[in-house]
Amino acid sequence: MNKPVVFTTSGTVQAQDGLYLTRQADEELFQLCRRGEYAYILTSRQMGKSSLMVATAERLQGEGVQAAIVDLQRLGAQTTTADKWYFGLLTELARKLRLLPELMTWWEAHNNLGEAQRLVQFLEDVVLPQIPEQLVVFIDEIDSTLSLGFTDDFFIALRYCFTARAENPAFEKLSFVLIGVATPSELITDQKRTPFNIGKLVELQDFTEAETLPLAAGLGLSAAAAPQVLRWILQWTGGHPYLTQRVCEAVVQQPRPTWSAAAVEDLIGELFFGERREQDNNLQFVQSMLMGRAPAEDVLGVLVTYRAVRQGRQPVYDEDQSVVKAHLKLSGIVKRVGAALQVRNPIYARVFDQQWIRKQWPESLWERLKPAIPLIAGLTAGILALGVLSIYALNQRNYALKQEGLASAEASRADESARQALKARDDAQEALEQVEKEGRKALAAEANAKAAKDNALEQRDLALKAREEADYQRLTAEGARQAEVAQRQLAQAAQKRAQAGEAAAITQTAEAQEQTQLANEASQRAEVESFNSEIRAKIFRVEKLMDSDLNFKAWLAALELGNRIRQEEANLQTGNTVTTISRVKQIAKAEQMVALPQTLLRPAVRLQAVAALREIYNYDGYLYRKTLATHSFSDKSVVAFAPDGQILAFASSDGVKLWDKSGHELQTLKGHLSINWVSFSPDSQTIASASTDGTVKLWDRNGRELQTLGDGDSLPSVSGVSFAPDGKTIASASADGTVKLWDISGQELQTLRGHSASVSSVSFAPNGKAIASASADGTVKLWDRQGQELQTLRGHSFGVTSVSFSPDSQTIASASADGTVKLWSRQEQEPKTLGGGDGLPIVSSVSFAPDGKTIANASADGTVKLWDISGQELQTLRGHSASVSSVSFAPNGKAIASASADGTVMLWDRSGRELQALKGHSSSINWVSFSPDSQIIASASYDGTVKLWNTSGRELQTLRDYSSGIRNVSFSPDSRMIASANDDGTVRIWSTSGRELQSLEEIARNPSIEISSIVSFAPNSQMIASASAYGGIMELWNWRGHKLQTLQGHSCSVTDMSFAPDSQTIVSGCDDGTVQLWDVSGREPQILEDHSSRVNGVSFAPDGQTVASSHNDGTVKLWGVNGKKLPTLEGHSASVNSASFAPDSKTIASASSDRTVKLWDVKGWELEILEGHSSSVNSVSFAPDGQTIASADYDGTVIIWNLDLNDLMAKSCSWLRDYMMDPATPTEHKELCKDDLPELADASQPASVSWLNPISSAFTTITEALPW
Repeated sequence: MNKPVVFTTSGTVQAQDGLYLTRQADEELFQLCRRGEYAYILTSRQMGKSSLMVATAERLQGEGVQAAIVDLQRLGAQTTTADKWYFGLLTELARKLRLLPELMTWWEAHNNLGEAQRLVQFLEDVVLPQIPEQLVVFIDEIDSTLSLGFTDDFFIALRYCFTARAENPAFEKLSFVLIGVATPSELITDQKRTPFNIGKLVELQDFTEAETLPLAAGLGLSAAAAPQVLRWILQWTGGHPYLTQRVCEAVVQQPRPTWSAAAVEDLIGELFFGERREQDNNLQFVQSMLMGRAPAEDVLGVLVTYRAVRQGRQPVYDEDQSVVKAHLKLSGIVKRVGAALQVRNPIYARVFDQQWIRKQWPESLWERLKPAIPLIAGLTAGILALGVLSIYALNQRNYALKQEGLASAEASRADESARQALKARDDAQEALEQVEKEGRKALAAEANAKAAKDNALEQRDLALKAREEADYQRLTAEGARQAEVAQRQLAQAAQKRAQAGEAAAITQTAEAQEQTQLANEASQRAEVESFNSEIRAKIFRVEKLMDSDLNFKAWLAALELGNRIRQEEANLQTGNTVTTISRVKQIAKAEQMVALPQTLLRPAVRLQAVAALREIYNYDGYLYRKTLATHSFSDKSVVAFAPDGQILAFASSDGVKLWDKSGHELQTLKGHLSINWVSFSPDSQTIASASTDGTVKLWDRNGRELQTLGDGDSLPSVSGVSFAPDGKTIASASADGTVKLWDISGQELQTLRGHSASVSSVSFAPNGKAIASASADGTVKLWDRQGQELQTLRGHSFGVTSVSFSPDSQTIASASADGTVKLWSRQEQEPKTLGGGDGLPIVSSVSFAPDGKTIANASADGTVKLWDISGQELQTLRGHSASVSSVSFAPNGKAIASASADGTVMLWDRSGRELQALKGHSSSINWVSFSPDSQIIASASYDGTVKLWNTSGRELQTLRDYSSGIRNVSFSPDSRMIASANDDGTVRIWSTSGRELQSLEEIARNPSIEISSIVSFAPNSQMIASASAYGGIMELWNWRGHKLQTLQGHSCSVTDMSFAPDSQTIVSGCDDGTVQLWDVSGREPQILEDHSSRVNGVSFAPDGQTVASSHNDGTVKLWGVNGKKLPTLEGHSASVNSASFAPDSKTIASASSDRTVKLWDVKGWELEILEGHSSSVNSVSFAPDGQTIASADYDGTVIIWNLDLNDLMAKSCSWLRDYMMDPATPTEHKELCKDDLPELADASQPASVSWLNPISSAFTTITEALPW
């Protein structure tokens, strides 16, 4: 079974299908390439250079930039000639650009040129003319040129391609990225003609903690433990890409019962220290690089500098011109932090320690000094003595000179002292010569002593050998004497051994089988862990895509995730996998895992996978639906829905296209070109188009031209047009700063003047009372229908590009080149600003949703942003590959159309995926429950009814009890009856068809009991239990109303109760915080006391081993049936009102007053939050098949949560049917729905397709992978 690699420790991430982590260098390199600048990445190995190169190349191609990767290792370096090397280089480039035939012909025809000249000439003559797009050439493994003697001309040729841009603009679209392990000075000696002083260095830094977070998902640990373990790893690796992923990989491959900082340290030691240091290829590279490629004249300098960096006694500052420091950085052992150098990580500091430095120290220096140490000591002593005497003589001479004028006697004494000093110097010299002589004698004596010692040792060894030989002879003789005795003993023992042999063989066989079983189990556990890690990584990718607003891409990733799970489960069912179902059961038993023996996936992980698919399916926002190709690329493209919702118009430089709502092209309106705006009349029958030719044309829906407004002769460009609500007046906006009003017959009515620059947009208020105009002068002006200026709205810092009224005419939205949208309201003095401005992309269009609650704006950065009326950003729609110039809501508000300069119209849809909500009660719902056959949902309410629903949400029956509100309900095990408990103390038994069968009223007649409010069927169908909320007594009945037993002993009010699966035990909860376990025979209950707040609900796990109690303090407490306290589930911010176990007994759902439902595993980990209720959630219940959850709230609503993977996959594919059926959809995307859309087999028939030829380039942008 092939599994994708989560962690990449060799090669590129893309080749291994692992996680790609983005760094600052990703964006830096991408922007340099997109701007056509030269760049180079020169750093140590295993830092992610190749992965960055491949990711950038893919990203550039997604942007329409041609990218070619040339790996110089393919060319060879040992025996190649310059001619072969250059030809190989161009062959690789031509192969990537599909120009091989041209190369073969061209190379032979130009063999009279030098190799470097042929390289440049081929680029100029063949590559640039035939590649119209911008071209980036990545040259990888550039350090392979170090062994060649002719590559200076190669780098000079690359530089020429840059400088030639001044004479030949075609070279401007060509740029190079050089990648390898070398310094610029190593690659080219001529620094004046190097390409490295025109290119930009891209530095690859170690990963930060934030950048490595995606790795946590692959560690196979819990959501809480994984980030901490990752932090411990980073403390050792410092974020080094290879070391970090190597340790992460080892965490998965060598699991520990628990992980701690010490456990991680032990693992690091096993991987990198001791003998392992010689086996790790990264450590070997660092050592080889440090010493093998160190500057020949400065090996000692490398060691000295590294030692100073490692000791850290004082900063070792980086210097750009230092060959030694550049070499240390290139080896990867140090990195620059601020202005100084530091050892890259603690692993390197431990491996390349002081002892390692000593071993690398040049041997000749130290070895030459050792024999001369005695002589050096003697010479030093003599020199010191001579120095002392010389200083003394000098002092005496100075003293004599000072006394020379006082007395002549002192002069002769001074001469005598000088002579003595000279004699002392001669004596010192003689002493020094004697010291040297004695030193030589000492060395000779030492040599003689060593020879004598060696001779003595040799004699001792010979004596020992003779003694050992004698001992051997003696033992041989003794052995011969004992042989006969031994033979007799052996014969006697032989029989015993034969008898024991059979038993030993059996034992050994058993041990071998046990070892084999243990090995198999270990292998199976590893397979389980690997598969779970794979699925976690895919879940993380879906969530990451959604966080990045790439929702359509997230949906495809979720389908891929679902198919991967289904594939593995199908393999297990059919036996097409290494792990059979029986082996999975063994693993499950050993790990106390899953009640799903048909899957390798742990239930918690599977639940998270289903949650990811459900979240994208139920996404409360607009999702990409389809692309309409216009085949027109224009900076000004406009899209508009007809008011009746039946037609979509797109206007661009080549006319107006009309589509029906299914995406079929109806008409192309041609009569004038370069259209700036298009608008429908209120009755949807007339279309107005505004053009740069100075006219507005009116058309009917069949494409017939009706009228031309303006004669077009030297008139200014018309930038906008709008119909009045009555359809009788048309307003047009002109580049001359005016707004003109026309009647429908083409008669000009009025010209509105007041703007000081071109008018870009005009709009009528829906109530018909005002006109708004937006201008490049930065203002919005309001006019009445008679042309009188009413108001000027100022606030934008640049020109206003678009203006739109809200449906109630009370608010105006204006979009501007300053990057903002402003909302101007009649009720507020100051406008509300949407967006930050200050360098943000130009906002080119703005539109209100029909309900007036949402605003959409189109931006030059290729996105559409959605806002609520308060100014809160709701969503960003990404997919266009160029600026978006227009956005429009469908009349029903369920779709958005956006038009872009990339030549496409994209449709975004939000219909049909709301949460399934069951509404019908008029008051709070207290209880919700599934029938045991999973076919019916019952909800009990204070409105005095029990409603029965099917799982599709259709109401089946209403059981009415007018006497009081209903507290809870319980199904009989056969799903044919239902019991309800009322607040008046009555328990009623109903058939699921709606007929009342029995009323248990004895409790109500008992004056000692106030109210009965809880009821539960026993799983064996033999009993019904009812309890009083205030009397503390529980009663056992049969379904015909006969009392079987009374359980007394509560000193509190019973709030809930539940039968154990064996029907022999009942758990009850009280308002005093206690939980009690009762035997149905009536024996004294077992009291579980460890609660500080009221118990709101109790529940048994289906396996009967665990009890859950939900509490007012926001917790769910778990207990073993033996009374042992298990983990407490903490995470709700308000009271927990109900808890329910899944059929596997390993998952728990909790309902809370904080309006959420949470899912947990029994170890206490929070798995998912289900959000959708608008009030306190009172009750929650798992369906018996585990595929659905029902939750009920205070507002009287039941929400059905789908956990069925197959159902979600089918619904998702159904919603994506149009996309999947389109011929232009990539085959790998269609594969995602092949099992859920059988009609995909006939997808080759275009008649069944409702889209119109979406261009693949636009969709490629939609589905472009995130760079991580």
